[in-house]
Amino acid sequence: MKVKIEKPEKLISNLVIRFKRLVYVEFSPRYIRFKGDLCTYRQHLEVFKEGMKEEELKDSWLTKALTLCETASERLKEVRIDEGWKLLHAAERMEVYCCEEKRKATIIQLREEAGKLNEWRKNSILKIIGISDEENKQKDISPQQLEMALQIRDDYYHTLYYTNRLTRGQFNWLFFVLGVLIFLILMFVNSNKLSEMDEMSKLNFTNLYSILLFGLLGATTSSIFRFRNSQSTSRIPEILSNNSITMSRIFVGAGFSVFIFVLLNSEIAKSVELFKFEMNHCYEFFTIAFVSGFSERIALNSIQKIIGKKE
Repeated sequence: MKVKIEKPEKLISNLVIRFKRLVYVEFSPRYIRFKGDLCTYRQHLEVFKEGMKEEELKDSWLTKALTLCETASERLKEVRIDEGWKLLHAAERMEVYCCEEKRKATIIQLREEAGKLNEWRKNSILKIIGISDEENKQKDISPQQLEMALQIRDDYYHTLYYTNRLTRGQFNWLFFVLGVLIFLILMFVNSNKLSEMDEMSKLNFTNLYSILLFGLLGATTSSIFRFRNSQSTSRIPEILSNNSITMSRIFVGAGFSVFIFVLLNSEIAKSVELFKFEMNHCYEFFTIAFVSGFSERIALNSIQKIIGKKE
């Protein structure tokens, strides 16, 4: 009896896959849900297969769906879950070729679900399947058209999940920066540096360091809010994962806070009257530094007061 010896590359690859499954993947909600849906749908197809003859199975929708499920199962073993989900959804779309009753039920479900999608996908689907049952009967929707409508729906969920994965990395980075800034501020306060800041009119290291800390804190907080709101409006998901764009907002906000600090300690501040309150303590400067980093309005309004508005 011959023992089959695997190649070193394949052996290492299999060990890595098994390690991922044991340490993480088997406990991942994504993995568990995909595995459960795939197994359930394959059993669902096997029930269809029992009632069909071999001649009917040849080049049928059921054979194509089973092939897609088999490939999805291979992707599951390789822990390529995203590819597996797409293959599973492609297999489920094959079922529109089953019978007319199945297509009618799918159309009703898809019409209701279209309201959850963004505007252009919703309009595209409704133009294909019709807004109402009366319009649906007049259109005589083919299985190919219904499959295209389902693909538009599935593409929305795949894109949404892809966007969430991109933004998760950015959120982790921003929260890390926020944590570091909070730690530095606590260390700054603990070092009794506040006692050296009675005169905020001096441009020394301690004053500038504190202003930068609170300016960066405001800019980072603002970036988190803007980033969260931009998830639903950005048409290009890759823009959300661009570290250069995110970091530029933070450093621009910090630069504005330094500019406001210098401006408040200059003679120009008396003539343009930036604020109605007086800056008597370091806490007022910290507050203005945070707000300057959080929003660029203060810096822009200050610049307009200095150079004058264009008529």
